[in-house]
Amino acid sequence: MATFTEIQVALDDNADYAEVGSVVKAKAYQTALKRLLHSPQEAVHGGRGQGESTKYDMEQIKSLLDDVEQWIGGNDTSSTTGARVKYASFREYRT
Repeated sequence: MATFTEIQVALDDNADYAEVGSVVKAKAYQTALKRLLHSPQEAVHGGRGQGESTKYDMEQIKSLLDDVEQWIGGNDTSSTTGARVKYASFREYRT
């Protein structure tokens, strides 16, 4: 399981997926958002009394996730442009 810091790094590294037109970055951003959704809503970093607390809005994360999923749906051509397999049939073959 990814740590909060790893999730933050993944979000920061891939937030520009639309600007650079990268489906790979968009999918990494999507994965980080999903991990964030499965994390506690508040994270505390650092030691006792010295740490800082980070709290985030689940609705905003869901909205970002919806946005990236729509972007991927409109830009990911990997599953639609692949070679189609055709099978030979001898059903109509006559000698």
